[in-house]
Amino acid sequence: MYISKDKQRKIKLFYFGNLMNSFDSKSHNFLKSYYKKYLFEVDLIVETICKNNISNPKVLDAGGGLGIPSIILSEIFNYKSYIIDRYDEFSDEHDREVGTCDVIIDRLKSYDVLVYKENFLDNKTHSIKSSFDIVTNFSVIEHIPTSPYRVINALSSFVNQNGYLIVSTPNQAHIFNRVKLMLGKNVWEDLATFCEPGIFYGHVREYLLKELKLLINNSDNLLLSDHGGSNYAIYSFFIRKYGNKFITKGVSNILDKSIKIFPTLCLQVYVVAKVSR
Repeated sequence: MYISKDKQRKIKLFYFGNLMNSFDSKSHNFLKSYYKKYLFEVDLIVETICKNNISNPKVLDAGGGLGIPSIILSEIFNYKSYIIDRYDEFSDEHDREVGTCDVIIDRLKSYDVLVYKENFLDNKTHSIKSSFDIVTNFSVIEHIPTSPYRVINALSSFVNQNGYLIVSTPNQAHIFNRVKLMLGKNVWEDLATFCEPGIFYGHVREYLLKELKLLINNSDNLLLSDHGGSNYAIYSFFIRKYGNKFITKGVSNILDKSIKIFPTLCLQVYVVAKVSR
């Protein structure tokens, strides 16, 4: 990881201490399983900021939801953190174990994260256009039933001159999906998920690394800066299935490092792009 061991220790103490205690206990298993995900996202942001010598960075997470990375960036790194999200998925009627919209936003504000409650695709707050050094979109683009070019253009509109856009998504062609297909199994979510009544919030389309790169390269004002893959989902799977055991960490770390040699086989893929207008 790019983040120092000392910072990693502070993040871990904060995450499993004050931050987790701010959630209802019924969501603690979820938070434990997603720790590596949030750590990876924070690390990628910090690396992009430090390697490009960005001072006093302003970071916007589009579709940020719970805003865990934003909270960590604010609390541990003292970065100016912002979120823009419609929060429809967290309305009272959905009764999410991680809390309702109001509870989530109150927590974000308590950690000095500024929230814009609106759809970033239809943003009306023109004052925040071209305002941020870093704009992130982690595991969101696969949920949006519209042209991915529209998503990329909307995201890049928030980035200031010479700022950076970071986009990640599950890799449709990761190694385990390839094996499942060979065994004649469906790689998408269970059929029951697609049959649930009401608005569908699941994955509409997952992308390949080469497709993410194509979206960036075909944009008029974005230059591909970095790309790669991650396998934090392996850790999440083992934590949910077997709990927080030594063998869980060991096996997931071995699988992660082995697969990461080939980014196109990773469970998640990401791109980092510089805005040049």
